[in-house]
Amino acid sequence: MDDNSEQRAVVEQVIQDARPGIQRDGGDIELVSIANDIVRVRLSGACTHCSLAGQTLGNLRRQIVAKLARPLRVLPAPID
Repeated sequence: MDDNSEQRAVVEQVIQDARPGIQRDGGDIELVSIANDIVRVRLSGACTHCSLAGQTLGNLRRQIVAKLARPLRVLPAPID
């Protein structure tokens, strides 16, 4: 497994682990892209206007960084 596929698998697993809690609050999250050290996710539903969305992204970032042992950023993808 190369670094990119390992990184993607870790990111996808962290997002899947977080989804039930996010969905319970009326929102959802999906992985959009990973480029260099930037992970882009799309928040939808109640998350789009939630004041805690930044904390959700920060929590995802901490979990991903802990598993990959390297710094990266988790940012919202532009809304289409």
